[in-house]
Amino acid sequence: MNFSTLGALCNKTSNLLIIGLSVLPLWSGGRELMEESATLSIEELPGAAYRVSIIDPIQPSQSLEYELIPKGEAKNENTATRTIPIPAEKIVSLSTTYIGPLNAIGALEQVIAVDDVDYVFSERIGEMHANGEVIEVGAGNNLDLESVIAAKPDLVILTRINSGQEALETRLRDAGIPVLVTASWKETEPLGRSEWIKLFGIITGHREEAFALFEETQERYHELEEIVSAASPDQPKVLLSAPFGGIWYMPGGASFTAAFLEDAGAQSLWKDNSSTGSFPIDFESALAKGFTADFWLNPGRYATLNELATSDERFRSLPVFQAGEVYNRNLRVRPSGANDFWESGSVYPDRVLADLIAIFHPELLPGHEFTYYQRLP
Repeated sequence: MNFSTLGALCNKTSNLLIIGLSVLPLWSGGRELMEESATLSIEELPGAAYRVSIIDPIQPSQSLEYELIPKGEAKNENTATRTIPIPAEKIVSLSTTYIGPLNAIGALEQVIAVDDVDYVFSERIGEMHANGEVIEVGAGNNLDLESVIAAKPDLVILTRINSGQEALETRLRDAGIPVLVTASWKETEPLGRSEWIKLFGIITGHREEAFALFEETQERYHELEEIVSAASPDQPKVLLSAPFGGIWYMPGGASFTAAFLEDAGAQSLWKDNSSTGSFPIDFESALAKGFTADFWLNPGRYATLNELATSDERFRSLPVFQAGEVYNRNLRVRPSGANDFWESGSVYPDRVLADLIAIFHPELLPGHEFTYYQRLP
C-alpha cells in the first residue's frame, strides 16, 4: 500500500491523511519522505529536523507525534509533540525486529541493550553481549526498568501490544529517556514495512544509507512483481500456518502474508477473508479446506514433515503433505531459536518475495538460492 497508488484520501480542510480507518496528520511547510508506508509519516523540516507521525498500533484512529531535532537544540516547549534528539547513539532495542534495520544501515554499534540476546540472530550483538557492550533488559512485564535507566540510553525503541504499556513509557520518559513507539507490524504491504528503515536511518544518523537501501529494495521488489505479472502464471492455492492449542490462526486475505502471496503469483485458501491480521479457525475446518492446497507455507515451529505429522497424524492425509510441498521460513535459525526472517526479512522483502516466487513458480527464477525458506525434509 502506498499513498500515491492506492488512492489515500486527503482531507485538505482538516489536514488529515486517511488510510482505511487510520488517520495521519498532514503537516504544512515540510516535505513528506514516505511513499509506501500506511502507518508512518516523516516530514522533513528546516534545520535538519523532522516531524514524525505514527499510527497508534492499539488505537489506529489516533496517532503518536514526535519531533526529531539535532542534539543540542532547544525543544519547542509550546507543543505536546514528544521530542527526540538525534542522532541517538545509545539505543535500547526492545524487539529483535529493530536489529535487522539497524544492522543493515551500519548502526548496530549504537545498540547498548536488547530484550533477549537468545532471540537475536545477529552474531555481532552476541559478541557485544559477551564483551559487556550490550546488556539484556527483558521486555513488556519482564522489563528491568532499573537496568534500562542505569544504562543511560538516549532512546528506547518499542511497540505497543496493549494499552497497559503506556504506564511503562511514562516511567521511562519521567526518567528523562526518550521513547519511540513503532507500528511497523501493523503494515499490510511488504514495502510499507520495509520503508520504516528510513526512520531508523534518520534517528541514528545513517539517513543516506537507509534511503539508498530502501530505494534498491523497492526497485528489486517491483522488478520481481513484473516478472510474475508478465508470465501471468496460474495461481496455486496455499495453506498457511499450523494449529496451536487446537486453534488454527489463519492470516486474513488482507494481511501482510496474503500480500506476499499475491505478489508472488499465488493465493491463500482464505483470500476472501477481509482480516488484515490473523483470525481463529477450528482445526477440522482448516484441515478440510487444506485438501485443496497446492502448497503449505509457514507451518509454525515445525522443521520436518515428521515433526508436523507427530503433532497430528491427520496431516499425513493432506495431498500437499504427501507431495512434500511444505515450506517454512527457517533456513536461517540459531540453535537458540533466533530466526533471521524476523530480523532482516522486513528489511529485504525482495529476498522474501524471490524465495516465494521460486517456490510457486521455479521456472521464473531458475537457479535461485533461497535466503529464508526451505522445503521441510
